[in-house]
Amino acid sequence: MIEIKQLDASQADFWPALETILAWEGISDEKVTDIVKEILSAVKTNGDEAVLEYSRRFDHVNAETMAD
Repeated sequence: MIEIKQLDASQADFWPALETILAWEGISDEKVTDIVKEILSAVKTNGDEAVLEYSRRFDHVNAETMAD
């Protein structure tokens, strides 16, 4: 589950806290980009079978074929 961090601009630690969050998001975005590249590569190489595998893994869909 995603945790939503609330910041209060009137607090003394607002700017350092914001910088910490933004720095983490940059790292997170790079990781997400790498994962997406892996998924796209697998789909390009393995086609429907890769789509079915990712559907099973991420969506918990137990389809045997794309028609399912």
